[in-house]
Amino acid sequence: MPICSRCGNEIEFRYIDGRCIPLHFDGGCSGSARSDVYDYAGYNRSKESSCFQTKCPECKKPVYFIRHNGGSVWIDPPLGPPWYKHPCMDKTYVAAKGIRSSAVPESALAKFKQREGLIIGVVTEVEASASKQCSLITIETGKDVSIVLLMKNNAGFLVGSLVLYDQRGKSVSWVENDSYTFRVIARLKPRFIRPDLLALRIECPECNAMIATGDIAEHMKRQHWFPRRFDLDRYPDQSAPVKHAGGAVRSNKAKPAAPQRICPNPSRWNDVHKQLVNYAEAHSCRPSRPPAPLILAGWAYSNDTEKMHRWKETVDWASANGCAEIVKAVSDQDLYKVEEPTTYSIGPMGGPCYRQWDTEAKVRPPEEELAKHFEYLSAHWVDVAGLDLSMVTRPVAFTGKKARRLLVQAEGEAIPPWGGWFDRSTEEAKRRTFTRFRSAVNKAIAPHEVDHIDFVTDEEQARASPPITSAG
Repeated sequence: MPICSRCGNEIEFRYIDGRCIPLHFDGGCSGSARSDVYDYAGYNRSKESSCFQTKCPECKKPVYFIRHNGGSVWIDPPLGPPWYKHPCMDKTYVAAKGIRSSAVPESALAKFKQREGLIIGVVTEVEASASKQCSLITIETGKDVSIVLLMKNNAGFLVGSLVLYDQRGKSVSWVENDSYTFRVIARLKPRFIRPDLLALRIECPECNAMIATGDIAEHMKRQHWFPRRFDLDRYPDQSAPVKHAGGAVRSNKAKPAAPQRICPNPSRWNDVHKQLVNYAEAHSCRPSRPPAPLILAGWAYSNDTEKMHRWKETVDWASANGCAEIVKAVSDQDLYKVEEPTTYSIGPMGGPCYRQWDTEAKVRPPEEELAKHFEYLSAHWVDVAGLDLSMVTRPVAFTGKKARRLLVQAEGEAIPPWGGWFDRSTEEAKRRTFTRFRSAVNKAIAPHEVDHIDFVTDEEQARASPPITSAG
């Protein structure tokens, strides 16, 4: 039985006037949004929608012109409350003889009138995830840089619509009906510059893992294959230079962030630690010894944020025990500095580890459980592998002593995005596509997981492989 992506209740699809409409058995959707909005997953773009600053053709004053799927509107700058329509283009204003009208309904005016940080704009691009747990939207606001937001739930119907972006409340509301409000998970473009905002941990809408804001886009792409068509690189992080009167060019782009002091370089940190240890042995200190420096293996297997916190603990210890002059003697030239401190965990090979290291022994699941996992994987193979890959592959069996290998039959003439069925490209970006593919498989068969995916290109070879659980 189909399930509503908004309220989770059972629905039935009926064709009414040639359109496929979801109908709720209890009469309506009880979710955050109503069921009379066309709800879908995937990518959509409105080429006609736009928002830009221009001059009124009548009075030549600056105005914002917004074209959306409900028509168009001319708004007086700035693009904040109460969003008055420009008098020259407002027939309501002329008819009412001086009474100005707003581009948004009265309910929205009452809701947002006293709040700052509000922006009105038009949604030009949307991609909703396959699970409909999140969406990416682009809002044109008349500025040099479009705003790209990662939002909770399926906002696919907003494409081409006029919306209000509440930067402080972190929400986006549909102007036509402000009861349709979506929570903003993160702003992806323009990218935050402050390291503390980039390091702020937020919950991934797909797997509920806590990810740093600066890493959420890469995490979604790598772990959940999202987005598939939305090109984030197409949007600049900052605005382009603007030419002002007199020919002067002034850049709206923020100045590069000054390198942030993290901690002393390893050799200097080691010297400081020895001095602090000598001091602790000659004095009564609490705690009795200073924090251990992150040098040698500690340096290799810690990120910048962890180094910074450890050094702060060292400075606090020295200040509390009366030897602050030792740490203050570290010169600026002896400090390790970076513009954007790393926040990801470090893996056993010294590189980024985006998944918690797991050393727990695994056991083979019961046969009935494996059969259910394989049945689900086979039934949802298009969603797991993607349309292109699913046309040239099919899952054959779980293999291995603990059923932690997946055997997949593939067409030998086809070329997978990671380079080949029996080897992978030397390019990191292509190799990552296989990592995302395996992640999608594991998400589909959770809580079971596979460590390896083996491919065969011969049907007889696929039949000869000893299955644990197969397609039959």
